[in-house]
Amino acid sequence: MELNPIIQFEILSRPNFNPIETLTVKELPYNNQELSLSKSSGAFVEDVFLNGSSIEFTIEYFYVEGGSVMLSCEIPVSKNHFDPLQCHKK
Repeated sequence: MELNPIIQFEILSRPNFNPIETLTVKELPYNNQELSLSKSSGAFVEDVFLNGSSIEFTIEYFYVEGGSVMLSCEIPVSKNHFDPLQCHKK
């Protein structure tokens, strides 16, 4: 188990690749709750891709009590800003 599991995304400027904004994900919003990466048995990113003006990724979240859920998550990006993360069951 990781000590401080996070997923990080950055918006970088061009051509120098200086960071404009960083989004650090420690919890996944799902079913009116927050699934904490640090309180899981594991969370594995299965896929990441860009879709127009959003970043989409698939993650399998393993509950400490047993079982898992496969989530499809999306981070809309507007100009140089990340909008709130949204996740639903895949």
